[in-house]
Amino acid sequence: MDKNARILIIDDSPENIEVLGELLKHYDRIVATDGEKGIQLAQRKPQPDLILLDIVMPGMSGFEVCKELKKLESTKSIPIIFITSKNDRSDILKGFQIGAQDFITKPFDSRELIARVKTQLELVFNRKKLEAINDWLEEQVMLRTQELIDTNKKLINANNELRHLDASKAEFLKLISHEIRTPLNGILGFSQIIKDSVKDSMVTDMIDMLDESCKRLEDFSYRALDISTLKIKKEKAIYRVKTDVVDLVNRIIEEEKNAISCKKLKINIHTVGQIYQPELDPNFLHKGLFNVIDNAIKFSSENGEIDIELIFEDRFRFRITDQGKGFNEIMLTGLSFMASGNHVDQNPGLGLYLSALVARSHDGDLSYGNNPVKGAWVEMEFPNK
Repeated sequence: MDKNARILIIDDSPENIEVLGELLKHYDRIVATDGEKGIQLAQRKPQPDLILLDIVMPGMSGFEVCKELKKLESTKSIPIIFITSKNDRSDILKGFQIGAQDFITKPFDSRELIARVKTQLELVFNRKKLEAINDWLEEQVMLRTQELIDTNKKLINANNELRHLDASKAEFLKLISHEIRTPLNGILGFSQIIKDSVKDSMVTDMIDMLDESCKRLEDFSYRALDISTLKIKKEKAIYRVKTDVVDLVNRIIEEEKNAISCKKLKINIHTVGQIYQPELDPNFLHKGLFNVIDNAIKFSSENGEIDIELIFEDRFRFRITDQGKGFNEIMLTGLSFMASGNHVDQNPGLGLYLSALVARSHDGDLSYGNNPVKGAWVEMEFPNK
């Protein structure tokens, strides 16, 4: 999917084009240096799967280009990511209101840019898969309808069945057509409906894979949204209240009890120092700690142990140690939380990256490494403000 993806870059800055071209060199890229040329290229075959659009350009601004592309029938469904040097909330809201899917702020963070591009291309890919299944279903319904007309046109029951089938088809296709405009919601909402309507085993297997992909993409999307929130707002996204971190950790362990039970893991929780309630954001803290604990469980072998330390000193520290495979070489270089591929779900670093952002948004930090003999450790540190 990624190798064949076509990306249109609309930007008047040669420097930006050069940087984006290098970061996205694995994709098929086309470039326009002004809005009018970009609109023309967007309509040419083969059309781009994604558009990266600079907001500030001479002549037509990025907002004007976006509005025009969303008016055109041939380009209105192409996702648009705005490129901006601004971090103004009103600009971001305006962009979403006129149809943009996401924002990337200059100077570019390569990890963030690639993650956002991959998310949008994944949505495009799954939308096309759903459209293919939808076309197959429509063809099958049409064949069945014709068969019923030809063989049972004199029978009242057959005619009633045919009308019912036609009505169901029309309603089904109406729902699918509406939700395709919002691919993720459409895939998540109707994959099970499609599965229940199909008896062909090959198609059923395809839908099972699509459903699993949807669940992974949903989790990825939520994490990407949280990452975007923390990257844009940083400490402004944090709402600090006194937080019972002991209770929070116990609740996460309870949420993970099935995964813990399946692997027969032993969880050891230790507290060090006089327990207090640090002023943290309980919502983001839950997400940050959950990702770290969840990774430790996934990497642990059966009958293993996981040690969790809650250290109450001048700064609150959460430290977890497992007996699993440990971090691979790419992760240990610190090059990228999202670059590694040695993980059960092939996306090991996004959760850890989010946990790091949670810590840093609290003016804290996240560190990690491998144990001398076996397993890995991760530590999140927070100031007690």
